[in-house]
Amino acid sequence: MTLQQALQEWLLELETIRRLSPQTVRAYRKDVADWLGDLEKQQGVRNVSDVEAKVQPSTIRSYLARLDRTLERSSLSRKLSAIREFLRFLKERGQIQTQGAGWVPSPRYKRALPRFLRIDEMNDLIESGAGAEEAGNPDGPRGDGALPSSQEGALRDRAIFEVLYAAGLRVSELVGLNWVCLEEASDGNPLAAWVRVVGKGNRERRVPLGEPAVVALRDLRAAQYARWGDEAVQGKAPIFTNSKGGRLTARSVARILSARIRSAGLDRAVSPHGIRHSFATHLMAAGADLRSIQELLGHARLSTTQRYTHVDIGALLDDYSQAHPWGGSRATSRKRKSSR
Repeated sequence: MTLQQALQEWLLELETIRRLSPQTVRAYRKDVADWLGDLEKQQGVRNVSDVEAKVQPSTIRSYLARLDRTLERSSLSRKLSAIREFLRFLKERGQIQTQGAGWVPSPRYKRALPRFLRIDEMNDLIESGAGAEEAGNPDGPRGDGALPSSQEGALRDRAIFEVLYAAGLRVSELVGLNWVCLEEASDGNPLAAWVRVVGKGNRERRVPLGEPAVVALRDLRAAQYARWGDEAVQGKAPIFTNSKGGRLTARSVARILSARIRSAGLDRAVSPHGIRHSFATHLMAAGADLRSIQELLGHARLSTTQRYTHVDIGALLDDYSQAHPWGGSRATSRKRKSSR
């Protein structure tokens, strides 16, 4: 069996048995395919039978060392993880006896703290309605991916950011939402609605939505109904669409966000994932339980959620340094006192 055939079998297992997300499978495919191409070029390895003799820990270390010149340590760690998983698959199938990548330590790297917006910046972002109308945005009202008017485009874009911030969704989860995923609560319920989300590993969770997000979705649904009819706002019809009624892509959401950041005049740029970071950071600052935030975000491990405690401490220190008389230094404070 060739390594390329083994790769296709492994990817099929990831999709059908382990049911990993399409994004994860795509990343694994690229990482392992790049490595196999390098193996063939450097070592002449094409078949699974050659792996045992020619693929050693030093071979993998050498490959990662060459990539270290151009890639971040986090990317190297991800590639090594993909190679390990592929070799583990071959070992479980009895096609190799040892798993050389297991002896290669993961590259050490300092995990950057999440970038997020302050509450006032988040409000400015949502309230700035001109983001979709920026020239050069193919998903704005004047572009190919647009809704038919500036008003409808603004309704869609507002709903995008209201839902991203209200529910802390990944952008892939957002664009994957269908109208059937929205469960509006009964009258008198303090929560306006719930939304069912399929996250990483095909894990499903229910996340609450507040009234602003639900109002934005109702306005969007009314606009879509007026244009496309009843079928566009029911069942598995996508919530967020382009001009042809097709599902909006994650890349389109990123472009819309970039335009809206410029429109809001914000002095820092964030990705759509930065809105998810803002959601978690603001909950942490308001005293929400870490386990609750983990459930809302859909994190499999609590350690992934714990990084928001560091963000919150950092924000706290910034506030302290600005507000406390000795926040900067005692010398500064004494100087101010002596000048009075």
